[in-house]
Amino acid sequence: MYHRPAFVWLPKSNSPVSIYPDGEEDICIEALGKRGLVQGTVCLDYASSETIPTTVGYYSRRIEVPLAITVNAALELIACDFTTFQSRSTVLVLKCNASETRFIVVLEFRNSWINSLQLEISVEEQERPIRKILQTLHSGQTRRFAIDLPQIFLSTHETEAPLPRRNKQQQFVVSSLSVAEALVRKAWWYRERILNSLSAEWSELLPGGRRGEVDLRGIRLSERHIPIVEKDAVGVEAGVALLEQTLPLKIVFRLTVIVTNLHGSAFAYMSLIYSDSPLTCMIHGIIAIRNQDENATSVCYDGVAQSPVMSVEAQQTASWSTELTFLATGVLLIGAVVERMSQGSQRKADRWSSNMCEVEIPEQLDY
Repeated sequence: MYHRPAFVWLPKSNSPVSIYPDGEEDICIEALGKRGLVQGTVCLDYASSETIPTTVGYYSRRIEVPLAITVNAALELIACDFTTFQSRSTVLVLKCNASETRFIVVLEFRNSWINSLQLEISVEEQERPIRKILQTLHSGQTRRFAIDLPQIFLSTHETEAPLPRRNKQQQFVVSSLSVAEALVRKAWWYRERILNSLSAEWSELLPGGRRGEVDLRGIRLSERHIPIVEKDAVGVEAGVALLEQTLPLKIVFRLTVIVTNLHGSAFAYMSLIYSDSPLTCMIHGIIAIRNQDENATSVCYDGVAQSPVMSVEAQQTASWSTELTFLATGVLLIGAVVERMSQGSQRKADRWSSNMCEVEIPEQLDY
């Protein structure tokens, strides 16, 4: 709706471009009810067809018709918020995908029209069918919708691109760009990705009722929302599977960690510039008790919970697995942390955490 013009000429299929002497012709203009639109002008240029040359420009006259417009409120977006999306499963075999990490956008709509309106929200994602959300809002009613979307990964080249503007003021990408300006540009481009995934329409329930689009430009992305919608440059996914019991009263689990390096060009992370070189890292397994009490604050297991130094090429995936035999009972949380190998003592190592898989060891086992 933001890029659509306020007035559009709708020529009829049988309407000629020329008007004969003493003739009449109706001109249909479609007006788009944008917020803040109060007036406009329809311009009509005309000239004699006998004096129009075929190769050079020609002179014409113009008729201007001023219009006063009143845009009534229909369905309005009155509030927006972002929150993290977390899910936990109790199954022993988990197929978690780091590329499926998601967040939730909360949209609050209000029906400011005198009649009941039906709201239809469309959610578009890559390689997925379009999702539709239908809800009827009566006059003066307010409803809140929670929509889950996949986290977004944008390279530094994309987030530092100048913002599109209608004026001719030039913008440049310079090294002296302040932190505040960089965050504004970054939030704007992430917001554009979200707006490209969402669209909303309203329609009256009466036969032959009017319909229109809901302006979602009210979605605002602040600095505190960026970590929620931003996808980590390194994806880490962990899965736990129950292996066959080879020993009596022994349960062995296999922890599999998959590391995805999403970098494909030069990128910036935590104010440090990295090149397109491979990711050199180590994987540390994380094992914790879900419900800790005074009698259970640690867990005993047998196995290797740390990988050797490994390298992951740009836009590639690497995996590592290990077997763990637990010498305890209860509900455990198992995950992993990927740590970049630092190149100097003064440099802080970067870490990325995986999802936490929940496994339950029966209490009747006697070790």
